Amino acid sequence: MIYLAILLSILLSAILYRMPRGGGLGEGRSSLGSAIWALLSGVLFSISLNTWYGLLVGPLLFLGDAPGWSRWWPTGKNPSVFYLSLRGLLLLNPFMGVIYFGFYRWRHKLPRYGRFIDGWTAYCELACGLVTATAWALVLLAFADP
Repeated sequence: MIYLAILLSILLSAILYRMPRGGGLGEGRSSLGSAIWALLSGVLFSISLNTWYGLLVGPLLFLGDAPGWSRWWPTGKNPSVFYLSLRGLLLLNPFMGVIYFGFYRWRHKLPRYGRFIDGWTAYCELACGLVTATAWALVLLAFADP
């Protein structure tokens, strides 16, 4: 039963990761969306793992998401898989660069579904959210009380 709760918190966190990046709050609301994603993810992990350590995740995710990173995008002035992956380490996601460059390569073949899945970056954000949430859940699981 605990694994189902952990899986649900990972999936909800991954969906919430999309919010500040264009999935529902509108233009200019990325800081608010990032705070909502980070704090709710921490609360979800805390509840699903029944540990107070999860509450520490929220501020850490918010701080990890704070530095800008779009200059290393595949479409930016200085595209770099390496630097984008290093940037992802702040969120415990060393695959960030590979995910973004991989989805960018196949961007013309990806279907669109309404406003939430509106292009290749939506797929990147959901995948990055899934990797990030899974990494944090595994870290918390290692430190959680048996």
